[in-house]
Amino acid sequence: MLQAKLVTKDGHAPSPASEWMENPVGEFNKQDCERKAFLRPAAKLKKQYPRLPVRILAGGLYPYESAFKICEDSGWKFIFVLQDKSLKTVQEELTLTRRGKPAKVFSTVKSGWRITEEFKYQTAIEYHEKYTLNRMQCIETRRKTVVTKTETPLPETETKQKTSCFGYVTNILPDRKNIRKLCTGGRLGRKIENEGFNTQKNNDYELTHKYCEKSYTGLQNYYTLLQIAHAINQFVEKEKIITGILKLRPKESVSGLWKNLKGYMIFRIPVLASLCADIGNQLIPVPP
Repeated sequence: MLQAKLVTKDGHAPSPASEWMENPVGEFNKQDCERKAFLRPAAKLKKQYPRLPVRILAGGLYPYESAFKICEDSGWKFIFVLQDKSLKTVQEELTLTRRGKPAKVFSTVKSGWRITEEFKYQTAIEYHEKYTLNRMQCIETRRKTVVTKTETPLPETETKQKTSCFGYVTNILPDRKNIRKLCTGGRLGRKIENEGFNTQKNNDYELTHKYCEKSYTGLQNYYTLLQIAHAINQFVEKEKIITGILKLRPKESVSGLWKNLKGYMIFRIPVLASLCADIGNQLIPVPP
């Protein structure tokens, strides 16, 4: 299934539109795939939310002409991951950007890591004489000094370093003021996999289990219900009462909170109902 997910900074990832990828009945030349299926949920989104300002975040499969056309016709902005082997004609225009100095540099400290982000961008890249694209790049370097105790009086120190590079192609015009915001928005796409499919696979939804192996309709029904359950849970988990409880009890998990709530409903509520019935029987005698 190809899903359009609404992603936010705090990990909220419900699905406003979904589309099954399935081959046509009878003979066919090409199988259904993610690129072909993208046309269908895109049409649904435009029909159901015609005035909604949309920014499409997608992976390295999507920088191609049909996806650019869909976004242009729909009036959507997009940020697509740009892999090294994608859009060869565009890649040829990027040598100066790679050699040039970064347009913006930010440094932060998080969990003991010193994080340095270098941003570069290039604008007005022509693609097939139809589209004007912009390219962005973020080079993130993480450094951390680890102190190890030894038998000698002086401890040993070791500096760990990780470098990651994130490249994007977009129809939004980047500049020195918005380049970091745009790249940060592009990186939100990873939440589609982490807070979306990974949660369904590993957090008690058991998506990887082979349900309805002999019935394709049964499989579709099951996963549709799983999607509904996951959406409800996401909204409940972001509710103020739940987030407030988790802030007061940092070691408490959502699943642990749910187990405690189930235990309360199973054992506590029947006891209260029984006590109320006893009190009522004492106040108002029941005729034989």
